[in-house]
Amino acid sequence: GKELRYRLAPNEGVFVGRSGNCGFKPPDAGIADIHCRIAFEAGKLWVQDWMSNGGTRVNGESIWTKVEIPDNAQISIGTHRLTFTKAAAAALHLNPLTAAMIARGHK
Repeated sequence: GKELRYRLAPNEGVFVGRSGNCGFKPPDAGIADIHCRIAFEAGKLWVQDWMSNGGTRVNGESIWTKVEIPDNAQISIGTHRLTFTKAAAAALHLNPLTAAMIARGHK
């Protein structure tokens, strides 16, 4: 399927869902208006389900609270799988640690 990308800067969070208020909107009818929130805080990635009907899974396990996203984890929402990469730039003062989120639809 189509690949979508979103870059999170340090101490940034984004809501994932179909709502116009969400910063990351995979095109998927199985995703709630506000499905989950993903944040990059203190050098760690976190995900929290936002009481969605379809639920949010980390490596196949349903989550109910704010959970740290382990390296190379896969987050499942609707028919999409979100994968994450963390990259440290050579010059942290100019280009700080970032996290790139990639969503792929699987139908």
